[in-house]
Amino acid sequence: MRILFVDNSPGMGGSVPHLAYQITHVVSMKHEAFLIASRPELFGGLIPDEVNRRGLAWAGFADIFKSSGALFKPVLPGRLNRPFAYVAYNHLKSAIAPEFSGILRSFAPDIVHINNLNLPNKVFGDVANGKKIPLVVAALMIRRFGGQEIKFAAGAGAVTCISEAVRDCLASLPGIDPAKMHVIESPINASLYQVKRDPKIRAKLGIPESARLVLSLGRMTPWKGHDVLVRAVGRLPEDVWLLQAGGADGDWRHEIDGIIDECGLKGRVVFAGVRSDVPALLAASDLLVHSSKYADPKLGVVEAFGRVVAEGMAAGLPVVATAAGGPVEILRDTGAGQLATPGDDKATADAMAYYLNNPEEAFKAGEKGRAAVRARYNEKTLGDKLMSVYEALLSGGA
Repeated sequence: MRILFVDNSPGMGGSVPHLAYQITHVVSMKHEAFLIASRPELFGGLIPDEVNRRGLAWAGFADIFKSSGALFKPVLPGRLNRPFAYVAYNHLKSAIAPEFSGILRSFAPDIVHINNLNLPNKVFGDVANGKKIPLVVAALMIRRFGGQEIKFAAGAGAVTCISEAVRDCLASLPGIDPAKMHVIESPINASLYQVKRDPKIRAKLGIPESARLVLSLGRMTPWKGHDVLVRAVGRLPEDVWLLQAGGADGDWRHEIDGIIDECGLKGRVVFAGVRSDVPALLAASDLLVHSSKYADPKLGVVEAFGRVVAEGMAAGLPVVATAAGGPVEILRDTGAGQLATPGDDKATADAMAYYLNNPEEAFKAGEKGRAAVRARYNEKTLGDKLMSVYEALLSGGA
């Protein structure tokens, strides 16, 4: 079997390791994989060296969300923008389709697997469908989807959903056959997170060894709710520190800095940026908090899975997450953490205080989390589930 994977992630996020695990499993099963990625370097060290990975000649593919014109930056509001969006999409297609068609001819894949349901990726889907190549689309987000995105999903042979919450979101939309949807969560290699605590980590970041350290992982962007998290930390005693690891939207980071000053937290919040030593950061921390703040896609993006929640569990940390989307499923029936009302800094602070003030309960939650991750997010089990989708698609099913 020959699988051509497409990823248009502009930076590191949960979608990258999710796809990397799937590619690695495909190769381990002696199938051939080829990866087209906006940022091929993000997959360095995550997938086998023998996998051919490359970008496209069109420079705009490196960050397609900035180079897609009126698809994402409307010239006019609402329906008035449709002609501009139509022109922008055709411009995108003319920049991508010829080279992609050439790759399809040379690699001759049995299946095209597109790693995210979004409008720019529809270009690849249109070309694959036009050449009658079976198409798998991974749905990795919960948000408001446009009509063309819904048409994109409806035209795929199979749609893999990273959580039950994503499946339920898509099932509520018109035109997508529920029989095509398959829930395949993101695998977690629990052994990677069994790391001993290294005092040097805190020292290098300027965090006292005596501090009770709360860790937040992932890109800083408004829907992730870092404003809620900072205000929650502001409700806790002065020995509680916050460590944030991940990239940041510039304007949002500036806004968060203002909230830090407002809450009197200057010096107790450390921004570590993008890191390659996440297991070590987890080992240096006392609690993982995931603060995405929307439960309804009409209000904003909802957390579709919450890979960092599972990573915290794998590291043996208690977890506090908001009761929306994927984190609800990850923590469900595990005893590994608590859920707080989305957008509620007091509820978040109360849940954090429970574990920070009760080390014994924190330890029990951490142990339960480790066991749950090993059982639920096994790489081989989820990889085999994906292979079953491929095999059914090639045999005429979904």
